[in-house]
Amino acid sequence: MVKKQNKVVIYSTPTCPHCVAVKAFFKEKGVKFKDIDVSKSAKAAKEAVQGVFKAIEDALKKGDKVGVT
Repeated sequence: MVKKQNKVVIYSTPTCPHCVAVKAFFKEKGVKFKDIDVSKSAKAAKEAVQGVFKAIEDALKKGDKVGVT
């Protein structure tokens, strides 16, 4: 049985150290991902921001603690 892998999309910029690190991590682990450079597209930047807000909203609906250590 082949395990289905979720699609991973990384919204990044070339100068973001966190973006570089997460892409290196996924490459090391063999995880395929689509990299979208938000510095080249206002539309992509807007999608990234909307995605973050959607993730936070979903987490709060489930009762997860967001940003709490």
